[in-house]
Amino acid sequence: MSSPLVTGGCFALKSKINGKYLRYSPEKEKILEVSGEDVLSPYTRFRAELSREHDGHVHIRCCYNNKYWVAREVNQQWCLMGDANEPQEDLSDPSCTVLRHEPSSVHVDDVNLEHARLKRSVYMRADAHPTEKTLRAGSLLLGNKDKPDEEDAYTFSVINLEGQMLLPKYVCFKGDNGMYLRARKVEWNLNYLEFSSDDIADPTVRNIIHTNSDGTIRIYSSHYGKFWRRSPNWIWGDSDDTTSRNPDTVFRALLLGGGKCALQNLGNNNYCKSKLTISYSVTTERRWDSNVSWKLGVTTTIKAGVPAIAETSVEISSEFSGSYTWGETQSHTEQQSNEEEIEVPAHSKRTVRVVATEGTCEIPFSYIQEDMLTTGEIVVTKMHDGIYRGVNSYGFETQINE
Repeated sequence: MSSPLVTGGCFALKSKINGKYLRYSPEKEKILEVSGEDVLSPYTRFRAELSREHDGHVHIRCCYNNKYWVAREVNQQWCLMGDANEPQEDLSDPSCTVLRHEPSSVHVDDVNLEHARLKRSVYMRADAHPTEKTLRAGSLLLGNKDKPDEEDAYTFSVINLEGQMLLPKYVCFKGDNGMYLRARKVEWNLNYLEFSSDDIADPTVRNIIHTNSDGTIRIYSSHYGKFWRRSPNWIWGDSDDTTSRNPDTVFRALLLGGGKCALQNLGNNNYCKSKLTISYSVTTERRWDSNVSWKLGVTTTIKAGVPAIAETSVEISSEFSGSYTWGETQSHTEQQSNEEEIEVPAHSKRTVRVVATEGTCEIPFSYIQEDMLTTGEIVVTKMHDGIYRGVNSYGFETQINE
């Protein structure tokens, strides 16, 4: 994900020294200081706007009051304040708001900032001068990098907040199939999450959001009593880890519009998605009969393998054993389903169909016929006129059309 300082957008800055976030302080002469505990407040959120005249430069404004960062001199010390009403591109103007940014040589998500007019780097004041009441420890100052061991004072971590949304504490997730995400043990007693509940009052659909200081979240399944976890690319409700140290249990909620959001897992930076479940009916037919002798309606006992047509052969797919009325067609319909991952580009649609080949087979067979005469005598005859007729489908294939 590109830095908002490169593309423009909402972000926060975290100090490499004290681990706190840069904050606009209206109660302290509108100074910018590194004292925020989290990025959940508009005081700690800023927005970068790309300079129209200077490539690789930006203007930065506070999300709380839409005021731009501008250099001010306080007690013979240059500092940054959030009190400019509009961006100023002119590098010779004392109210210039243009800042240059460059990636840190240590970490890709870290950045160094410089005021374009003053050519002075942005850094955090580590301590306060006892006689200066305005510029406290943590104030954002402008100066020159004189000592290599002070590099951390000039380096900030960029927290990308563009599109990131804060979820309510108690949530249910509704999928594009109109069903709510619920906790469900499907197979092997594993803690699956599945869009299959039509009742928002279902206790298995409830989740609790735990928000971290950087705006990321962990999601707690109330039914399982555990946190969501990615492994390897499935999301399970099976983690007992109560910290945020495992990125597989940490997510970012991104606003899509229309009351919809996407969840991005920090373990692999991929987005959560539900698989499309395609349901269809499969009907099979079978009949044992005679192609010569008349036996219609006679009840008999059959024990035999049941043939079925496969791609290139006829296979014995199952076994039938029991009472059977000779010549009767037995029909069986079974509901089947399979899951597919369908990529649908924006502003487009896809039509998904399941197609199969229906095959019919006629297989001759021999059988033993026992006739009981009125005298009680049993006559056993080996017959060779049996014919099995079966219908089944095979070669199921998913077709996706625009």
